[in-house]
Amino acid sequence: MTRSGFKRYITQSRRAIFFARYEASHAGSGFIEPEHLLLGILRSDDDLAMRLFKTKENIESIVRQVRATFSSRRKVSISGNLPLSFECKRMLAYGAEEAERQNARHIEPQHLLLGLLRDERCATAKIMLEQGAVPSFLENRSDQS
Repeated sequence: MTRSGFKRYITQSRRAIFFARYEASHAGSGFIEPEHLLLGILRSDDDLAMRLFKTKENIESIVRQVRATFSSRRKVSISGNLPLSFECKRMLAYGAEEAERQNARHIEPQHLLLGLLRDERCATAKIMLEQGAVPSFLENRSDQS
């Protein structure tokens, strides 16, 4: 996705993707995966994370679970641009669809979370659902922002 592909993303959503890139690099991944995106969202929007997962302990548990899914690899330099994996592109597309479905002009972090939750077979969605993420909570947020 090019920079112009992120025009509809609000600043917090762009920050989430920036932090996802950092997480991917730190994990030694050559691609930004959905797991990195979740970590980026949690890092960029504390308020949303707390409303969704209720306690810092739940959020820390999610971070530990997600990071445990990464195999140990050498850290990758982020001086270059890490590409989005196919799965992550699909999750971002789902997030954009959720924004459109809600008639939102911009793509917000909660839309990205809905995109991650859309494929319940995805490890990220499983972790979020196990920790009590409720998609209906996220669907009603865009009119409050």
